Amino acid sequence: MNPSPFQSAFGAPGQPGTAPYGAPGPAPVAGPARTAVPGATVLAGPVGSPRGRGGLPRWALVTIIVAAVLPVLLVVAAIVAAVAIPVFLNERHKAVDQALATDLRTVAQAEAAFFAANGTYTADPAQLAVAEPVSEMAILRADGAGFCLVARDAGSKRVLYLDQTGTVGQEPCA
Repeated sequence: MNPSPFQSAFGAPGQPGTAPYGAPGPAPVAGPARTAVPGATVLAGPVGSPRGRGGLPRWALVTIIVAAVLPVLLVVAAIVAAVAIPVFLNERHKAVDQALATDLRTVAQAEAAFFAANGTYTADPAQLAVAEPVSEMAILRADGAGFCLVARDAGSKRVLYLDQTGTVGQEPCA
């Protein structure tokens, strides 16, 4: 049986001086020095060469690693965005609703003060002693029986209603 170029260059398993899988083998036998087979390709260069293991240039190894890691990072970023964006939007809607409710309650307190002084509610915002609200506001109904206010955020188009009972909601007042 003819030895392969690998076996003739580096010794065959079981021969003196070699051991399978890194196990300690017999002591090397003095003899002719082993040399590479003429015409054989060297798989790795000397230490410090621009080639890494397997004969690939280092930039090629870096490119392969980046190509393997980048899609994983993009998937992780997409998952984080898929979770974070709805949470952010929900928090923004809560903040807008809170600002609308604050404006509605401010006008409702002014309506209650007007009712205490005059015995009826007013539909005229000029008669109420209120600072200009942040949101777009309107008095939909105001009479001796009660009132209905509406506030709308100009940016998000969210709308809230408030009646004389103090109930804030997204359903129009009765």
